Formats: sequence, C-alpha cells, structure tokens
Amino acid sequence: MARGLFASLSRLRARTGAGIAAAAAVLVFSAAPALADDVFPGPITADPGAVVPFYRTAVGSLAAGHVSPVAVAQADMHRPAEGKLYAPLTTLTPTSGFGYRVSPLNGQPGEFHWGQDFAAPCGTPVYAADSGVVRAAGWHPWGGGNRVEIDHGDGLVTTYNHMLGAAVKTGESVEVGQVIGLVGETGSAIGCHLHFETIKDGKYVDPESFSFIPISQQGPLGPVQVTDYTPKDGKSTNERQDWAIPVLTSEPAPGESIAPAPTAPTPPPLKDPTPAGPPAAPPSTVAVPPRAAGSAPSTASPTPSPVPSRTPTPTSGPTPTTAPTTPPATPSPTPPATPSPAPSATATPTPTAATPTSAPAMTATAVPTCTSTAAPTPTPSPTPTATAPTPC
Repeated sequence: MARGLFASLSRLRARTGAGIAAAAAVLVFSAAPALADDVFPGPITADPGAVVPFYRTAVGSLAAGHVSPVAVAQADMHRPAEGKLYAPLTTLTPTSGFGYRVSPLNGQPGEFHWGQDFAAPCGTPVYAADSGVVRAAGWHPWGGGNRVEIDHGDGLVTTYNHMLGAAVKTGESVEVGQVIGLVGETGSAIGCHLHFETIKDGKYVDPESFSFIPISQQGPLGPVQVTDYTPKDGKSTNERQDWAIPVLTSEPAPGESIAPAPTAPTPPPLKDPTPAGPPAAPPSTVAVPPRAAGSAPSTASPTPSPVPSRTPTPTSGPTPTTAPTTPPATPSPTPPATPSPAPSATATPTPTAATPTSAPAMTATAVPTCTSTAAPTPTPSPTPTATAPTPC
C-alpha cells in the first residue's frame, strides 16, 4: 500500500512540475521578446505584390473630409450577395445588350458592345450598384463621356457612362445606393441612356449575368451637384485617369452548357489622348435637380423651334397692313377675272380676308402657291401672310 501511495505522489509531482514549467515558459516569452528571436529567427516577410482575397467586406466608410450629406436611395442598405447587384436606376428599361450589334452611330454591323444600355430621361439619378471606391471619374477618351468606375473589391468593377456629370470624384468611397451622377448623352451616345458595364477579374462580362435588386428613392432628393468634364475648346478638364481597358471574357469552362459566342475582335491598343498633368481647363460644376422616375424625357427643346419660326412671321404680317392703306382696296376689279376660274375664286377672296380668317382651309389652298404670296401682299390680312411664308 505504501508502494501505491508513493507512485500516486510521484505522478502528481510530475504533473505539477510540467504545469509550472509551461507557465514559466509563457512568462519568459511574454516578458522577454528577445528570447523569441532565438526560437523564430528573423522577421516574417511577404511578397509586396501579394493579394489577400476577400469577398465584400461589410465595413463602410466615407472619404476623409467628407462633410456634405450623402445622397442615397435609402438608409441602412446592406451590400448585395455574390452574383447580385443593386439596379443602377429605379426603373430598368434595357435596350442594347452585351455582345455584337449594329453600330447606332454609323449603321455598320460587327460592333462589340461591352455593356448593357438602359433607357432613361436625362437627369435621372444614377445609383452605385454596390459599395466601393471610385477608381476613376472624369471624361472618358474612348466614347464613354462623363464616366465613373467603382471598385467593389474581390475583382469586381462597375462603370457608368454617358452621364450629364459625375457626383463623385476619384478616390472617394461610396455607399451602396449612393447617387453618383445623372443620366445624360455625353460622349458617343445617341439619346439619353445609361451604359452600364461589369468587369470581373479584369475581363468584361455581361451585366445581365448578375441579378439586379430593385432600388427606389425613399426620401426626397434635392438638387444633385455634378461635375461635367466635357472638354472645353479642345482642352481637357480632368487629369488622365486609370481607365479600364476592354478585355474579352474568357471562354466557357469545360462542361458548361453555354454556347460560345462568335470570336470577338481583339481590342486595338488604346492610347489615352488626355495630356498628363493638371487639367488644361476647369470643369463646370452645377447643381441639377433630379428628374422624377416617371417623367417624360426632355423633348420640349425641339418643340419650341417651330414655334419661334412661326411667331416671327406674323410680325412681318402687320408691316404689310400699313402698305395696304396706301394702295386702294379697289384691286377688287381683279376678282371679275375670277368668275371664269371658279376654283381660284377661293384664293382671290382672300383680299376680303376679314371673314375668311375663320376658315383655315382657304388659307391652306393659297399656301402652296408661292406666287400668290407676292400678289396678295398688298391686300392680305396678317393670317395668310403668316402661313404663306412657312411653306416657301
């Protein structure tokens, strides 16, 4: 029995000694870091170009010195999950898609379209599809007009083109759903629309491969301050930017059911014509009130053009009214010749135009003949003279 008691005490003493030794080692390494260099000689180094992959950090921030309120669609928006993006517009009306198409500029087939177009009225707010950092903002030298590129991390970049102006600047952090510009038609564009691009791992991919989460403007949105980088007098208004260069997407992986598209042309080497250094001319920054989502496009500009063309002509009409006072209104003897051509009588009664003014059909018959405008000029009323010069 004494022998068993002695063995138990020996085991207890060994365990206690091991615990004390481990605690002492911890104290020694924490109190004397110099001793750790003997165990781990030299600092731990890494390749300066090493990249740690991550997917969509949930941490958001604002650029240093940002004091103005950020215009967002709604507060407390979470970042989209993998394979999803928030819609860049409140209403998506897709038009020209990703891939080959007939060029709308010259009508030639075989143009490769690197993004997805969404029709929208000029002045419609454009929202960031995800949080990130603005990698480039300014005038795109290859047709994008006022363009913004946002780096969202994990190799994903989105671009927004042809805008009226950019509401963010290069290096600025943006939140998901933040207003980054307004729809326009700058650059190589025909009509108001947004050209939206998605770049994954340096290669352009079809934006329709992402699922778009609908977005809506919850609170009132005041005037959006945008900067228009359109060149002035041939001089650039922004510094040279690190724009993304189009690269064709990779071929489908083995086993995929996607049929490969026709071979896309190799993009030619692009040279940025923007001179290096500070801008040659300052850009214009204005506050533009955003257009409502359901409002019609700004097509009112063409309609005023016919109106002014008609309004000056009546002004020329009153001037002949003074002339008819000098010649007597007795040219009514000319109507006697009218009985033979009964149809032309409809044109000649215009001298008594006080009553025919109510009948536009008569003036319409007199309008086509430009010679009739020269003859009736002494006697006609202002209304026929207003209509007659326009067709001529």
